[in-house]
Amino acid sequence: MNDRRNVTLVLVAALAATGCGGDRLASHEARGRCTGRAAPLTGAIVVPVLRRHGFSVTSSTTDPSCQSMDASLRGRQALGFSVANTAAEAKAPEGEGTLYCDLSEGAVWGRKLTFDGDAEPSSPIFNGDKAEAKLANLDCTLYPHSRLDVWKLRRAMRELAARVARGSG
Repeated sequence: MNDRRNVTLVLVAALAATGCGGDRLASHEARGRCTGRAAPLTGAIVVPVLRRHGFSVTSSTTDPSCQSMDASLRGRQALGFSVANTAAEAKAPEGEGTLYCDLSEGAVWGRKLTFDGDAEPSSPIFNGDKAEAKLANLDCTLYPHSRLDVWKLRRAMRELAARVARGSG
């Protein structure tokens, strides 16, 4: 009887360690979708500003970025919306750099704009130009076609930063 109990305990421990123990947030299953909640910046604020500055973006809770999000993220770190100017085949419109932005449920980056127009590549397969911007609950990555794209993103982010500072976004 004692051997049977030990085998049962070992099996339960092994299942838990591999993520097969029924944990709905096991590492291989920890995928979800965007929550549809974001503040202080929202899709309704960010999309028009980015469009005014020349990016043909849309906001989504179901695009591939949302579908691959880590469902274990909770609270203000959870992904609320994905904002991008790419079609399903991940191509930006002609003449625009490729722009990906994530809107978290809450402010995780602070109220001060962080902008790096010459960001280092973060992937071993990508070595081109890159810009990054973070503000409040917005995190954007731009793969520019030209320096003009970086300038447009910087201006859009400054406009959003002014809204955050005023408390209107």
